[in-house]
Amino acid sequence: MNARSANKACPYCHIGQLKSGDVNFIRLHGDAVVMTPHMPALTCDICGYREFDAAALQHLERLLDEAGPIAPRPQSQQKKQSLTEKSDTNTTRRVKR
Repeated sequence: MNARSANKACPYCHIGQLKSGDVNFIRLHGDAVVMTPHMPALTCDICGYREFDAAALQHLERLLDEAGPIAPRPQSQQKKQSLTEKSDTNTTRRVKR
């Protein structure tokens, strides 16, 4: 598939047209989130369905294979703060991470 090809009908909703452009590509790679901006893709103008460019995906896969596994980040030793704190006596609720 070539993301720069002419517009075609969406294979998912069958209503919209796939338009070429650059989008963010976000996926899990092991335990890490990999975000690649400006990834060529076809995107449906109605439902948002996406087809990423096969050559760009193969290139990204080669880069990730060369990089090897991504080491997990060490967790912070600091005490996690509560998400919400209210001063009302009846509605006080603390949510801890």
